[in-house]
Amino acid sequence: MFDSTPIANPAAKPAFYLELDQQLASLIEGEPDAIANAANMSALLYHAMPELNWAGFYFLPEGTDVLVVGPFQGKPACVRIPIGKGVCGTAVAKRETILVPDVHAFPGHIACDAASQSAGETARESESVSLDATVFPLSPIRVSGKARQCS
Repeated sequence: MFDSTPIANPAAKPAFYLELDQQLASLIEGEPDAIANAANMSALLYHAMPELNWAGFYFLPEGTDVLVVGPFQGKPACVRIPIGKGVCGTAVAKRETILVPDVHAFPGHIACDAASQSAGETARESESVSLDATVFPLSPIRVSGKARQCS
């Protein structure tokens, strides 16, 4: 059983993210299922960062050009996002991480939740899915980190 321990000093960001990375590695160790790992990762992030209003994943099924919502924590989300649309679809189209301080100023922003103020999107390759986007709409902090990145 995984036991999440409170992170000592969340204000010290490098140490916070290192400890979060260690907790995540422990949580998903030995589990090959991408959906199960995405579910646990979104729960860990959401509960470790009380400032988050949403943490989760969008997947790009092979042969499609529309992201489909996957496991997440937070308010209900947009179910489908076309590649190149919104922050998440743009991150996938560019195949790079995008940090957006104010999503309302982002051209083509898709308003899935009015409470989202900023976002960090990471596009990455996956063995089980051709491409997925890890999405962290945030208010008021930003997320940076790694997840076998292509960013």
